[in-house]
Amino acid sequence: MEQALQILMRNARAEENTFLYMLHEEACFDQGLFWEYVNSIMELTRRTANQPLDRELSSAVSFTYSKIMEFLQWHQLDRDVFEIKQFPYVYAHQIVNLLGNVVNGFYKGITPDEASFDEEFPNPAFTGNMAEEQPAVLQLGYYKQHTNVHALGFREEDGTYRIVLNEEEDRDLVDSRLSRGEVEGTYLFTAPDASSAHQCFHEWVMENRAPYRSRRGVHLMNMNDKVIEQQSLTFVGFKRTFSCVDGENLREIPKMWQDALADGIEERLNGFNNGAIPGLVGICIDQRELQDNQMEYWIATSYSGEVPEGLVSIELPASHWIVFEADELKPEAIQRLWHHIMTEWFPSTSYQHAGIPELEVYRGHGTPPQVWIPVVVQKVRF
Repeated sequence: MEQALQILMRNARAEENTFLYMLHEEACFDQGLFWEYVNSIMELTRRTANQPLDRELSSAVSFTYSKIMEFLQWHQLDRDVFEIKQFPYVYAHQIVNLLGNVVNGFYKGITPDEASFDEEFPNPAFTGNMAEEQPAVLQLGYYKQHTNVHALGFREEDGTYRIVLNEEEDRDLVDSRLSRGEVEGTYLFTAPDASSAHQCFHEWVMENRAPYRSRRGVHLMNMNDKVIEQQSLTFVGFKRTFSCVDGENLREIPKMWQDALADGIEERLNGFNNGAIPGLVGICIDQRELQDNQMEYWIATSYSGEVPEGLVSIELPASHWIVFEADELKPEAIQRLWHHIMTEWFPSTSYQHAGIPELEVYRGHGTPPQVWIPVVVQKVRF
């Protein structure tokens, strides 16, 4: 019992080499550590079934379970492009059910028996074996925004995945110039592992499929934009530096927001908000003059006053801003908004960038996110 208790408490503290640490800090699903965590709860259930519930023990079980579910749910959001490494997607349903049954059994004093576990996702405590981490075939699908795209990933001998379209039920083909025979089975790309295959396929859909992609130069997302003039702005928050090579910033910035939410930083920043912009902002600072392909990103709030402990401050000069507002509240809306700005608006606009950081504005209260682009407005003289 002592060993099981130690495993549970180390997970509750998210110490290194625990399942919770790997899931949160490394975005990695370590199947061995997962079963170590699950079986520790089962062992504690067996040993304490006839005893009154221990509050500290119960708190550790509830806390770890809620954190695991929180991280798994976050990684299913489109706002989080960064995928969980080694996550056995084909067993996702079994994993969620299993965790719920084991935790529920702890409070009822009932330990699941061997028959309660799925043969395809076996508990090594009973079988001595674990499920294969990389499935032979991946079912890849995208079913959002009236976009219905399917693909299959076939694992090769070297462990990589060959991704091909499987669009025999894809409604987008109705208006396509290609026949079903020409599209079905079309090779797309290879991916180094299962997690990367899900991520690459998601990004490919966002880049290539309607309604995310504009057709014949006509923008389909109905995003609103306007010009405003704003005096200098002061923010407090925290910052990190990211490389823009191979999309590192696209993977790590969503994880930075995830960490801020999990650690209570978002709530703390909202409490300091007293400036011109409500809610939270993401500040994007281009650092390519200092180092190639590098950017600095802040999570901050508009604030005037003494800088709170543990935070840093930044001031932006007065400027005109083009304010782009997304057409919906869904997390992926901000990604589509940036794509529109960089690939369609900037190439066609007469505005010049003002050379100061850009802002992502999350006002909350049911309002869509915004992107603020600083611009130079040429004044007309008569």
